[in-house]
Amino acid sequence: MKNFSSLKNSTLFLLLLGLVLQANACSNENPPSEMANLSQIDYFKLIPAETNLLIYANFENLKTTSLGESIKNELSTKIETEDDEDYKNFMKKTGIDLKRDIHQIWFCSMVENENKSESDAGAIIEGSNFDEEKILQYIEEQDDNEVNKTTYNGHTIYSNINDHDDDSGFTFLRKGLVAIGKETWLHSIIDQEGSNTNILDNKNMSKYINNIQQKNHLWGVFHLDGLSDDWAQKIRSESAFKGTEAIEKLKSLYFYTKFSDKTDIFIKGDFTTNTEAELVAETMIGFKAMAKLMMMDDKEAIDMLNDIKIKTEGSVLEVTTKVDEKFIDKLKEKQNTFSTGKVRLL
Repeated sequence: MKNFSSLKNSTLFLLLLGLVLQANACSNENPPSEMANLSQIDYFKLIPAETNLLIYANFENLKTTSLGESIKNELSTKIETEDDEDYKNFMKKTGIDLKRDIHQIWFCSMVENENKSESDAGAIIEGSNFDEEKILQYIEEQDDNEVNKTTYNGHTIYSNINDHDDDSGFTFLRKGLVAIGKETWLHSIIDQEGSNTNILDNKNMSKYINNIQQKNHLWGVFHLDGLSDDWAQKIRSESAFKGTEAIEKLKSLYFYTKFSDKTDIFIKGDFTTNTEAELVAETMIGFKAMAKLMMMDDKEAIDMLNDIKIKTEGSVLEVTTKVDEKFIDKLKEKQNTFSTGKVRLL
């Protein structure tokens, strides 16, 4: 089990995702009623208009899906809780069971300065059993360090909880609602209480948020032109097409999921021109054809590849596919084939 200093770093989202999804198999208890009880619109109002990266995950809904089950199985070997003494100590001291008490997370980022060299980032976490006094006592015991307390617009911000990341902290926005991130970002979140604008007033973001058909499980919007240079470059560089002129013209990217027997995943990228979207689509279709040639003896894998649909509508590239546990198992099975040799697809 990671200590609190680890929980609030960049691995926060994935760590909590794994911990919470494991509850699908081992916890059927109803969560306590100490929750924020906000609508999704209320959460949008908490997020500043300057935000240009937003990822949402509803763990309560994800736990009951095939995708949640697959992620749980994948991460259960990496994040063990049942026999972990540190985790048991965390539960005992704070009263929080991360598998049960974290309900949803909003992770967001916005630029910190005009030249876009740095970014502010953080997460708004809704849950239950958030006892302020117990959490602080646990942090001080783990880090052997006195927590700094400052007041900003009526909210107490707790910082100095990690010697390596002393510009970050957390605050309780209201009962059952915690914000964790850089202090400047926390100020922006607190200021939203008296603000007349929010992320839905950001035309670049609201355009894509409104296009997301399913907002109850897992989705995200990335407006790359509005992100800091390090964030935007990292997102572009993770693509198989890094270094190509077309991918450098990717303006925005968003994804969302729909759940039934299988999980439908929709990924859409908005480019500067129609031509750039078409060039990337053609490259992806070429990669798909090569993958099918490399797996000619595996009909099941070819059927899965056929489920990956690639098309363009104007300057928007759309990739859709269906994912279930078999898909993830097959992907892992074929990963070595795709990631070695002259042509690397994964």
